[in-house]
Amino acid sequence: SKSYYSFFDNPYGEMDNMRYLIGLKAPTQIMQLALRQLTKVHVVPRSKGQDPVTVELDHSYFCIHLNGLSEEKDGKLYLYSTGWDLTDERFFPQSQDSAPFLGAWGGAYPDFTRGKVPPSLLYETVIDVEKGTVVSHEEVRPGIVIEFPTQEEDKPNMMYLAIAAEEYTSLPSSGLCRINTETREMETWWADNKQFTHEVIPVKKQNGQPGSWLLTPLYDAGKRHTTIAILDSEDFSSGPVCRLNLKHHVTYGLHGSFARQSQSVVSDSLPAL
Repeated sequence: SKSYYSFFDNPYGEMDNMRYLIGLKAPTQIMQLALRQLTKVHVVPRSKGQDPVTVELDHSYFCIHLNGLSEEKDGKLYLYSTGWDLTDERFFPQSQDSAPFLGAWGGAYPDFTRGKVPPSLLYETVIDVEKGTVVSHEEVRPGIVIEFPTQEEDKPNMMYLAIAAEEYTSLPSSGLCRINTETREMETWWADNKQFTHEVIPVKKQNGQPGSWLLTPLYDAGKRHTTIAILDSEDFSSGPVCRLNLKHHVTYGLHGSFARQSQSVVSDSLPAL
């Protein structure tokens, strides 16, 4: 936010480092989630002379992605993150103190058919920095399974996400949604059959035009290639206004970025993309 840096301190349990050091396990295979450990949030002031504040949620929560632009309203800090509720006994056994980090996400690919993959949900965490307390931590749109929160730089209340399903059903993302975090209103756009969605990258329009261009990769599993779709934030629910079809697929990733030609660090001798 304008005044603070914020960090979620996820609850990790003990790790068997020796099995990693001798090459028997990868890092993610030795990581454990501490199901009974409260999640902490560290709030660090940007200006000098102020002490950082650490607060605790009242339960165990695993933050996967935290939005880039946090809001400050009425003396409180509003954070938006996607993550797992580690107290949900459908996916995390409450009879145990810990669970494997990846859980049902482990292996060659996640098996969504058995209903064991925990859903990623969007949460609003409100912190009273002056009092050093958590005011609330709750779902923005209960049951909506979404990931990769991004925002327009001049409209931080407008959240763009890849959407998978409703009613807490964990599936691969096949649509996009825009959520107004102030009103809780949601708009959606669903891709065609066998197409899967990724993170949305808002790019502010130039020459005084309102809104942003929304860039996102679409993977077509039927044709096995990737398309760069461009949506207009001023007409989001109508879907892409332009599609750039690649001749191959792009390996699934988590995050992207956009740089104008004047910002590019690529050598001038290379062709522009």
